Amino acid sequence: MADPNSYPYPNPGYAPGPPPPPPPPPAQAAKASHGKYYLLGFLIGLLLAVAGAVLFYKYYYPKLQERQALAELDLENLQRENVRILEAEILKYQTALNGDVCQAAPVESSVPLFRDPAPPEGSGLPPLTGVEPEFPEIGANIESATVFIQTPQGRGTGFFINDRQILTNRHVVESEIGSDSPKITVTNKTLGKPLSAKIAGYSSHPGGGVFDRDLAVLELFEAPGAHGVLKFSRTPLKRADRVAAYGYPGFIIAADPGFSRSPESESPDIVYSEGVVSVIQEFQGTDVVNHTAELGAGNSGGPLVNAQGDVVGINTAVTYDAELKSAYRSLSQGDQAILDFLGENKIAYQMGG
Repeated sequence: MADPNSYPYPNPGYAPGPPPPPPPPPAQAAKASHGKYYLLGFLIGLLLAVAGAVLFYKYYYPKLQERQALAELDLENLQRENVRILEAEILKYQTALNGDVCQAAPVESSVPLFRDPAPPEGSGLPPLTGVEPEFPEIGANIESATVFIQTPQGRGTGFFINDRQILTNRHVVESEIGSDSPKITVTNKTLGKPLSAKIAGYSSHPGGGVFDRDLAVLELFEAPGAHGVLKFSRTPLKRADRVAAYGYPGFIIAADPGFSRSPESESPDIVYSEGVVSVIQEFQGTDVVNHTAELGAGNSGGPLVNAQGDVVGINTAVTYDAELKSAYRSLSQGDQAILDFLGENKIAYQMGG
C-alpha cells in the first residue's frame, strides 16, 4: 500500500538555464600622465595671456593713448584757432562800428566779397536776369555825382551838389582842416583821375558825432568837366520808405584789383546798397535816419537817396548793440540839417521833386 504522504508522480524536470555572465574585467586606473598634460596646457595658456596683456599695456596702450591725446590736442588747437579768428573778426567790426565810417581798414581775407553775376564760360548756364540795381534809370547819374575822397589820414565818400563843390562829412577831412596846404583828392570813374580840392566850409562841431552836424564842403581847384549833380528831395522822408546808399566802403574797395594796384591814381568801383527807413529820430534839431542799407568804413559822406534819386540824407556812422554784440544800424543825417548848413554857408544847391 502506497504511502499516502508520497507524491504519485515523478518530479518535474527542468532544463538547465544559461550560464551566468562572466564577471566584468576589473577597471583600469587612469594614467596619471594625462592630468599632467592638461595642467601644463593651462599654465602655458595663462602665461601667454599674461604676456599678451603685459605687451598690450606696455607697448600698444601707451601709443593708443598718445594718438588719442594728439587727436584731442589737434581738435583743441583747431577750436582755439577758430575762436581766435572769430574774436579777431568781432573785434575788427566792433572797432569799426564804434567809430565813424570813413577810416578803411585793409582786408586780409582773400575770399571774394562779390561774385560776378555772369556764369562762367562753358558752364552751359543762361545769363542771369534781374541783377541790376533797383534804380537803374537814375543810378548812372548818382554814380557820376558820387566821388571817392582821400586824405593822408583816411578815405571817405562825397557827392557833387553843384558844378565844383562836393558835400561830405567833416570827419572825412578833419585832418586837413586849418592846413595851409590841404592834401585832399577826389575821383570817380567819370572824372577819370584824382583832382585836388580845398575845404570851402565845415560844421562848427568836431566831426564824428552823428547827433551833431558833421558836414563839410569841398571845392575843386580846377574845372572837373562833365559829371552828375545830386538834388535834394522836396518830399519829407518817413518810416518804411525805400532808400539806397552809394559809396566806397573800405572792406570792398580793398578787393578792387585796379585800385589795389594803383590806389593813388585809380578810382575804385562804387558800391550800391539798398534798404528801408527803420525810424527817424530828432536830436537838437538834427534828424537822424536809421535805415537798413549796409554801410561800411568808407561810406561816410556818401548820399542816401530815395526812389527818385534825390538826396534825403548823408551817410555818417554805424552803431551796434553793445549787449548783443551783433545787431547794428546804419545812421544818416537828415536832409534838413544839411540844407540849413548849406544856407548858412551860402553854398549853392539844387532841389528835386
